[in-house]
Amino acid sequence: MEIGEIIARYTYGLEMNFIMVHYIGAILAFGCGLVYIWAQTLFSYWMRPEFIKATVLHCRLFLSCLSTIFFITMGIFGTIFGQHAENWFCCKQLKRTLESNPHYVEHMIATCSEWLLAICFEFYILTFAIEFRHISCHGPKLKLNLDTFYQINQFNADNADKTTGTRIESNNMSG
Repeated sequence: MEIGEIIARYTYGLEMNFIMVHYIGAILAFGCGLVYIWAQTLFSYWMRPEFIKATVLHCRLFLSCLSTIFFITMGIFGTIFGQHAENWFCCKQLKRTLESNPHYVEHMIATCSEWLLAICFEFYILTFAIEFRHISCHGPKLKLNLDTFYQINQFNADNADKTTGTRIESNNMSG
């Protein structure tokens, strides 16, 4: 999805503005996002977490349906607008589509659908706040068995020279 966003923003930073690259990026970003929210909605219904209400699940389903409608609308009207060669290239700066353009209405519908789709994605992500407010994370607890630790240290202390830190061997050479 991040690759799609990078490509979708392609039209705003270059001297040569190639609108088709923007369309490909928008389809990648919004298409992958749409697949994600539908998968998440289906998983939410399937798993049915106990700490969220059915209202949240229905809200996610509604936002998924609405996002699908906006994606299809964006695709249809963006395709109609993009079919005309004069709308593909804009040199030196981003050229605004003026009301005098015969394809202005199609452009506005596609643009509004794109923005509404992005807003639906944001609201969808906000539905997780209800679910995540009951989740807390804590650092792992470490348990150190000191009895074993002291036994090993006691064994090493009995068999080591305190000044040099070397082991003392008890070999009796008395004969």
